[in-house]
Amino acid sequence: MASKFPTDSGVQLKSRKGHDVTWSCDKHGEPIKFFCAEHGIPICHPCAMKDHQKPCKLDDIEDVILEIGEKLDDKLLKIETAKPHLTKLGSKIKSCLDCLHDHFQLISEKAQNECDIQMKNVEQIIEQEEIRALNDEADEEIRLIKERRDRRIKACLEKAEQKQEAIRGMHAKLSLECKEMQDTIGTKILDLQRKNQHQIDTVTNISQKMKRIKLDDKALVCEASLVIAALGDTLTPHVDDEVDMVEYLDKIEQEVQGLKFIGGRVGGEYIAQIEGQAQRWELVSSIIIPLTVNGPLLRGFVSDDEMCVLDSKTNDLYVTNLKKQHTQKVIEGSADTHITSCAPINSDLIVCGKRRFDCPGNAVEGCITLFDREWQRVRDIVIPEENAFHNELWVDVDKDGMILAAQEYHHEVYVINPADGKLVDTIELPDLNVHDGIHALSSGCFGTCIGYREFWVFDRSANKVTGAHDRAYGESWFAVDKLTDAIYVTYKSPRETSAIDQGSRDMFVVDHVSGDGTSKRVVEYGHPYRSFQVGPSFVSPSGKLINCDGNRLLVYKKCLRV
Repeated sequence: MASKFPTDSGVQLKSRKGHDVTWSCDKHGEPIKFFCAEHGIPICHPCAMKDHQKPCKLDDIEDVILEIGEKLDDKLLKIETAKPHLTKLGSKIKSCLDCLHDHFQLISEKAQNECDIQMKNVEQIIEQEEIRALNDEADEEIRLIKERRDRRIKACLEKAEQKQEAIRGMHAKLSLECKEMQDTIGTKILDLQRKNQHQIDTVTNISQKMKRIKLDDKALVCEASLVIAALGDTLTPHVDDEVDMVEYLDKIEQEVQGLKFIGGRVGGEYIAQIEGQAQRWELVSSIIIPLTVNGPLLRGFVSDDEMCVLDSKTNDLYVTNLKKQHTQKVIEGSADTHITSCAPINSDLIVCGKRRFDCPGNAVEGCITLFDREWQRVRDIVIPEENAFHNELWVDVDKDGMILAAQEYHHEVYVINPADGKLVDTIELPDLNVHDGIHALSSGCFGTCIGYREFWVFDRSANKVTGAHDRAYGESWFAVDKLTDAIYVTYKSPRETSAIDQGSRDMFVVDHVSGDGTSKRVVEYGHPYRSFQVGPSFVSPSGKLINCDGNRLLVYKKCLRV
């Protein structure tokens, strides 16, 4: 078996001739004699004989040791020769490393500097170009917004100026009414002063005559009876033969003290009146309706001086300006639709109720329409309803600007927000069906007809507040003064002597109904010639009463009469 090189811990080198130590075979204990080049191990003689015959090549161990020693010496010489070069190479490596480090540092610094420059350039470019462009764009948007704002502010100011001008006009009209009433009262008072002064002068003259004749017995006997007869009732001043002047003055003072100023918002506008129990209705204007309007029916005010009039044959809608006495068509009618009512929401919008025969079966659609002041349709408001083939719906606007809507033969009153057309509330009238019309009152209540002869005012909880109902009314129409909540009923009074021309004929009468249900006749007018039925009356926001006799719009106004 071939020998192996022993490990460091398991070998003890023994001295041999010419060397410090010698080997011995681990297996045979014999001295190492050979080196097997084939297996690369030193071996003893027995190993060589037994395990390392041909083709193994055996070399003398001494020769191998000398050869290896020479090789090591040669290598050591080369190492010693290479050390200075390696040391120099190490220095060069360090120098190269330092140089590369410095170069990379320089590149890094240059890159950093260049990046810093480019970042500043980018920042400058962004600031100078993009940000400036954004600023310019924003400035332009701001300019446009400011222009729009300025236009809207200007429009608001113009609208405010128009409203203020309307209020100034209303104030001027109220001032004129006050002055006219004051002048009327003043004229009466001056007349009373003249009469009173005449009586004072008369009494003074009689007194002087009495004093004179008392000084002469003959004059006393002959003239006393005449002087006493001349005195008569001059000591008790009278307005005329029947009216005592003191009572008359008390009545004037009472009636003037009963006048009061009433103001509030109607149809989105501020309106004011001078109201008093002593006022009487007087016809102040008669406006001829064009012959092209067939069977005119009033449909409501859209401003204090604008009344809507329906052609009952063509269903065309007209607007009559009471101040200018001019009538103009605003809506073309159709066979299946006509306007039932009109009311102003504000200075920009008008709401109209309609009667339609072509509604779909699941909604009241197209029976409430919003128009602008040019009578251009803005939008319709839809109310859900089953079996809505035939619908007649009336509208009005309450003090809060909400639309009140009531449908014929239904017991619901709808409260609708005109801004979005959504239902705000539904008021149920228990066991009562709306027959005709809906009227918003300044108190927040509303009135409606529940039959040909019955008109009731309800609060928002559907409780009855007051009403007007009389069998004498027959077919009747009801109107309310939105500022005072006064109720007026228009009806036909057959074969009555007219107070206007003393002729015996059918008359149309307007009664004022007080809170306790008692009525008082305030207006009468003749039978209409172009209308086949009695039409509704309306009270304007400023308190004018409007009727139609078929030919004319009759405008009545409260005037103070003493």
